[in-house]
Amino acid sequence: MGLQSPPLSKAMRLAALLAWRDWRSGELRLLVAALLVAVASVTAISLFVDRLQQALLDESADFLAADRYIGSSSALPPEFVAAAHNRDIETAQLLLFPSMVFGSGESNQLASVKAVSPGYPLRGVLRTTLEPFTEGQVTRDLPALGEVWVDARLFPALGVSVGDAIDVGMASLTVSRVLTTEPDRGGSMFDMGPRVLMRLEDVPATEVVQPGSRLSYRLLLSGEEQQLDGLKDELELGPGRRWVGIRESSPTIGGALNRAESFLLLGGLLAVLLAGIAVALAAGRYARRHFDHVAVLK
Repeated sequence: MGLQSPPLSKAMRLAALLAWRDWRSGELRLLVAALLVAVASVTAISLFVDRLQQALLDESADFLAADRYIGSSSALPPEFVAAAHNRDIETAQLLLFPSMVFGSGESNQLASVKAVSPGYPLRGVLRTTLEPFTEGQVTRDLPALGEVWVDARLFPALGVSVGDAIDVGMASLTVSRVLTTEPDRGGSMFDMGPRVLMRLEDVPATEVVQPGSRLSYRLLLSGEEQQLDGLKDELELGPGRRWVGIRESSPTIGGALNRAESFLLLGGLLAVLLAGIAVALAAGRYARRHFDHVAVLK
């Protein structure tokens, strides 16, 4: 006849007594401390990595002036804007095109014209000043109707000053500020010359939108990743339209982001490994010190 197991209540009391003895002797406290340190370190490093990764993505989004944009060489349908607003995604529209601009006398210069709607930029900031080649100040405004902000390089090229008028196509527009910084500068093949920033509502008066014109339309989008992914799945972009993020817009920045994310993931993995090793060492030490005790009980 085999030995009978003790009642469950007695086994529980015995386990509690042994655990209390180990706690008072410091054996169990070392194991618990190792577990707490491991969990705390992994949690802290995971939060840090997540925050740092999100900060990298947010800063990179400034190069687009948005989180994503839809680009096309033809005007985008208003249904795209309505679908974005239905998902609580902020939008702004812009039109990029090269054009000759004319100043006083016979002076002229090829410029990169950007026409924007209210709300631009969704990411990043604009900086302007009233004197060419001086440090700009952050502004949340946009050029008023009938006005333009121009790159400092255009002032000597056109022989104009703030308050003078320049001709863009068939429209005469007043230079009201000097544009020093814009978040998405250099993100297009149309950004080949000095910048002229104007309102989208003033474009029809210029009469530059003609058959065969080199135009780049963009619908800027800013929102949560889940909202943006849902909008991408909902819209049927069709040929000639592109859904662009920072990785697609700039391969250099995309490659840097990929390397940074790999480094951050490696850091998190090392934290998990070190925490596991610490717990394993503490548990092994605890188990070795109880071999004889367990053998006697058996």
